[in-house]
Amino acid sequence: MSSGTVIETARIHASRIEALTWARLNAILEGHDLNNVEIDDQMAISICGGIIQGMNNLIYDSHTPTIPGLPVGSADLYQPQLKKHVTVSANLVKAHIDRKRLMAKKSTQTTNYYVQGENARVNVNSTDQSVNIVMKSTEESSVRSASV
Repeated sequence: MSSGTVIETARIHASRIEALTWARLNAILEGHDLNNVEIDDQMAISICGGIIQGMNNLIYDSHTPTIPGLPVGSADLYQPQLKKHVTVSANLVKAHIDRKRLMAKKSTQTTNYYVQGENARVNVNSTDQSVNIVMKSTEESSVRSASV
């Protein structure tokens, strides 16, 4: 086994660490968005710090994989290669946070329709060509006409 294998293994693990880091950041931002929590400057810095710290913990807690036949000294190559291939930086994270928090929110318009009466319906941007047939008993008709 060559040092090339160690470098490739470090590259693959770095890709996994980056994916976990971005997923964690997006989950945090989505949670704030869903709960209508505004992210101010101080909160953005705190989120960024937490994300970078979590990523660094993943890097430093990564140990050289146990690979049979690994040449002597190759294990020392793994950690620096892992750090080299993780390209997420505090600036990238902060820019992502700022893009999400400063982007104009999409406004949603709600229209409420209150419809009442027999065979009531609402057509929005469509034409209703249906026919309803209502059958009433003679008792129901006479009760209704008596009350009017």
